[in-house]
Amino acid sequence: MNKKNLLLLYARSNLNIVLSLSTVVLIVVSISVFTGLLRIFMPLIIFFFYIFISFFILLGRRGAQEILSEADEDRRRHVGKVITRYREMRDRISFLRIGNEEIGKTLEYFLLVSGNYLNKCRELSTYSPQANAKIEEVLGVCQNYLEEYDQQLTGKRYGIEDNDNLDEYTAKTVDIIRKAGECIEENIEEELVGLTRKEKMEIIEEMNDEE
Repeated sequence: MNKKNLLLLYARSNLNIVLSLSTVVLIVVSISVFTGLLRIFMPLIIFFFYIFISFFILLGRRGAQEILSEADEDRRRHVGKVITRYREMRDRISFLRIGNEEIGKTLEYFLLVSGNYLNKCRELSTYSPQANAKIEEVLGVCQNYLEEYDQQLTGKRYGIEDNDNLDEYTAKTVDIIRKAGECIEENIEEELVGLTRKEKMEIIEEMNDEE
């Protein structure tokens, strides 16, 4: 994480907010109380004193704690947005109406596993990019299946020959959904563990790179 981001994290910390407000109050009071040159120099002295204290804090353990706390808050906020996005995606899958019984049963398994996964994500405030990709993949394959199914029905209605074999397409769809569910189930045990401080900071760095 670069120095600019570290300073921004410290600047919005509760400790710095208290120091900043105290500095502003002292400057206002000094302007009201003093006259002449003191009215000019006292606010400057107070301001430079604030800079000195902030610099001292930044170099110490307290500053590191404040920065880590803010970075962790950013990480949790980012993780929360990601989890919400994929929960909504899972809900869209659950709303799909697919008449094929085999696909329906496989989807029930997938929805159960993915629901458990997202609940675990919320509990641990983390997620698996691989598992998220599988949720997105299943949504896409289900939508493609419905499009293919509608195309087949339209072709039969108007006597248009369709070379695509729906049974084969159905089997592939079932296989993809089943493997996606198995992958997510594995990720619940293998990847959803508590993050170290280093890993949390790496997530913040990735977020900053995206910006």
